Amino acid sequence: MTVGQIVDGWLLVECLRARGHSGAVYRVIRDGCPSLTGVLKVHTAACKVSRRMFRHEDLFVATQMIRGYLPRHLGRGTVDGQPYFVMEYATPLPDELSHRDLVRILKRIAEACALLRDAGYYHCDIKPDNIGLIDGKAVLIDFGCVRRIARTTRRPARIGTEPFQAPEVADGKISEQSEIYSLGVTTRVLAKKSASLFRLALAIIPAKAKQPRKRFRSFEAFAAALDESEQSFMQLVRAYARLWRTLIFAVVGILAFAWISLTGLYLHRQAHVRETRKAVIAIQAHARAGLVLYDRRAYAAAVEHLEAAARHPDFDALGCQHERVYRILAECYRDGKGVAPDSVKSQYY
Repeated sequence: MTVGQIVDGWLLVECLRARGHSGAVYRVIRDGCPSLTGVLKVHTAACKVSRRMFRHEDLFVATQMIRGYLPRHLGRGTVDGQPYFVMEYATPLPDELSHRDLVRILKRIAEACALLRDAGYYHCDIKPDNIGLIDGKAVLIDFGCVRRIARTTRRPARIGTEPFQAPEVADGKISEQSEIYSLGVTTRVLAKKSASLFRLALAIIPAKAKQPRKRFRSFEAFAAALDESEQSFMQLVRAYARLWRTLIFAVVGILAFAWISLTGLYLHRQAHVRETRKAVIAIQAHARAGLVLYDRRAYAAAVEHLEAAARHPDFDALGCQHERVYRILAECYRDGKGVAPDSVKSQYY
């Protein structure tokens, strides 16, 4: 078979898989009706097991009554002596999915698995490659590994894809919990692509538990966990937002208090420096003029200015001679005369 060939009214448009476990897969359109697109699977393998799986998939797709969640069966026949069947074509999932679309798809797949379970089947090969879109709605595809629930205690010839298998499936133990494990791994793979891994953690972690008893009890519980995980994530985001607002307000308050304190300290320091310089300049002017500060009030004001300056931490760093001026004032006051003693003048000039 080659692309461009017409098989019973189906035009082969594209070869999707030249060789699979049971044969080749082609994308086809109905001759004369381009809007009807399907997938044609033709059995080419000589293995009896693969032939049995091919017939099983053909029969399952043709007889399943789960509409809207699985592709429809569109026909069957033979070509070059090999059997084939056609079912609806489901477009692959896009490489980039928004978080909302991802949750919607996963919930539909969980619902499809629940409907399969109610019909008495397990898919046994849930993975991203086996999820497609028909008219924008997610569907399950590839039913070569579908098993009846009553027969899952027997070890089948082929059980799904190893990276997506639950640990107990290797021993032939297929159950709803093993299907949930595959759903959890599929969710993790798809969530990584859409940057939603953290947002769906509450659904992924229990679904991927190594022990079946620690996983979700049903597909419905898994679907509910997807919603709960989203709600918990939003609550966490709001909590972090409140925490960051509190921290920002606290930091702003601390910075404002520090700025006000430093500003006040600086202004206080400048006031002391101004008062000290004012007193020293006045005293030096009187001393150079040969006068004596015999006025008690003037002397007390000068002493007060000097004492205030002495209490300032930068007292020693000021360029004025505080101690010498203080001694001059004290001796002039005790002398009580109209002129400064020679001994006092010699100390200053």
